[in-house]
Amino acid sequence: MLKSATKEEIEEAISKVMSGAFYLSPDLNQPITKEESKLGEKLVPVITRREKEVLQLISEGLTNTEIAEKLFVSVTTVIVKVCF
Repeated sequence: MLKSATKEEIEEAISKVMSGAFYLSPDLNQPITKEESKLGEKLVPVITRREKEVLQLISEGLTNTEIAEKLFVSVTTVIVKVCF
């Protein structure tokens, strides 16, 4: 997902991932090389429960600082989790 994703795209992504489906931003959906197209979903990292929590809180409109306070982690940890 790109940093420029809209709230609606983030919500759609969270919904799909939480239901066990695969999500990739439409802007990233084109393989760069033949090798990548052969790998398909293998390029996508597994999202942890904690990363899902962070994404859910982002979709609710919380700031990085608010998320960090709510999850009892540092702001740096929240930023890293968002950039997985």
